[in-house]
Amino acid sequence: GDIISLDWLKKSISKAFDRPTVDNSSSNNNHLIYIYDFCDWWMKNKSANWKVSHNKQMAEVSISQYQKFVDLFKDFEASSGIKFELRKFNQHNIYAFIDLKKEKNYSYQTIERNIGRLRFFLNRAEALDLSVCKEFKEHVYIEKDDDIDGVYLNESEIEKIIKVDVSHDRELQITKDNFILGLFSGLRVSDFITNLNISDIKNGFIEIKTQ
Repeated sequence: GDIISLDWLKKSISKAFDRPTVDNSSSNNNHLIYIYDFCDWWMKNKSANWKVSHNKQMAEVSISQYQKFVDLFKDFEASSGIKFELRKFNQHNIYAFIDLKKEKNYSYQTIERNIGRLRFFLNRAEALDLSVCKEFKEHVYIEKDDDIDGVYLNESEIEKIIKVDVSHDRELQITKDNFILGLFSGLRVSDFITNLNISDIKNGFIEIKTQ
């Protein structure tokens, strides 16, 4: 029932040879082929309007975290000497990414989080009807860290940090204050910078909904 036209023939050939759909008005279509280029393109063109719920878009903190992953993936490509294609990125490549992060002493949780972000981008590419290797959906095994006991600072150690004079460096002073706030509250930086107000302190306790 199809009309056999020149346009139909071009699309049929492209589909048969697994060629990416090309917008002729675009001067650079690498984002249709390569993972890093797609991630970079998506961050620049889609992230600001990406909805995480019905009335909420991706927060600046989340955008920053996903951008850090894109930078990490660029480093992975540089160390591998390969431009990874969306349609060829398989389980072997995913485990190579995991191994590199382990060599650089990334924790189990951080590696797992980055694999989640990799899958996020590959899902976005697939949703745009680009050719993506399906192996990214399969389970991957990440070796957990050895259990570590007592990773915290006690009050006397925190007191030593409070007494350190960094008044000569405003940025360092802010970092120090944030670190101390985090140590005493147990909150992530993103939670007490963006969410915490005086009104959240009730009867000596902090009551907020964390990110």
